[in-house]
Amino acid sequence: MLLYGLKNAKLISKEISSRCGKNRPYVEIGIFKGDHLIYQALRNPKIICIGIDNFSLFDTNRKNLKEIKKKIKIKNIKNIEIIKSDFEVAVKNLKIFRKKKGGGKQSPNWKIGVLFVDAAHDYRSQLIALLKYEKLLHRNGSIVIDDANYFHVRQATKDFLDTHKNFSLIFQKYTKSHIVNSKRKDLLLKGHFNGIHILSQNNYKSLKVKFPKNKKLLMNLFIQSHEVFRHYFAFHAHKIIDLVYDFKRNKNEKIFLKKILNIKNKAPLSNQIKHRSQNIF
Repeated sequence: MLLYGLKNAKLISKEISSRCGKNRPYVEIGIFKGDHLIYQALRNPKIICIGIDNFSLFDTNRKNLKEIKKKIKIKNIKNIEIIKSDFEVAVKNLKIFRKKKGGGKQSPNWKIGVLFVDAAHDYRSQLIALLKYEKLLHRNGSIVIDDANYFHVRQATKDFLDTHKNFSLIFQKYTKSHIVNSKRKDLLLKGHFNGIHILSQNNYKSLKVKFPKNKKLLMNLFIQSHEVFRHYFAFHAHKIIDLVYDFKRNKNEKIFLKKILNIKNKAPLSNQIKHRSQNIF
């Protein structure tokens, strides 16, 4: 089953068929177990489909890449290329790939037809992906951004559009909730899953990014994130928040305290504290 929403997958396939070609590949940042990449490769057999992932997330057993290669072999797919790398480093890998396909020369005609961004969804990763890869995008290409329901993903799109006037937001769609919070997961899987943005540089009139009504409240998250980043327990923030959440629900003080007291930072952070719990670097 596709994990990106059927409507989104069909929409991306339509983008690929209209914007990609011989020297205009489809590039997917963040491929997880490869289902979406394989889906697009099968629907567009004449298009090179490139998947980029360092498999650092949602792959605790380090089996995702093996599973992807197995699926590709079983389905006898010939138009998929996988770059195992962090997406920022992979920009260089793509240039090498372009040179290889161009017979040893950097072909100026080799440009990305459709870029699908579905990797780490923190604000920085979203914005950096747009900034670095837009240089490799064909003038008639498009950028598809997944999981646009998240406020920080929408903000990254808006900030990119504000500083790149040659790009336009030509499509946006949001769902009422994230799939894990929905009682009707089947509807989200058949629909737009967790939101989507499509950007193009064809001089279209740009849509305005829609934000939730509580945008001012959400904007405070960006300010507060600095307090998290410089905190002594910054690397455990997610774990601690989950523990607090569980405690609020279950009220089990003994388990809560035991897990909290077991959280420790490794040196040299413990030797760098200057002001109580802050300024670890």
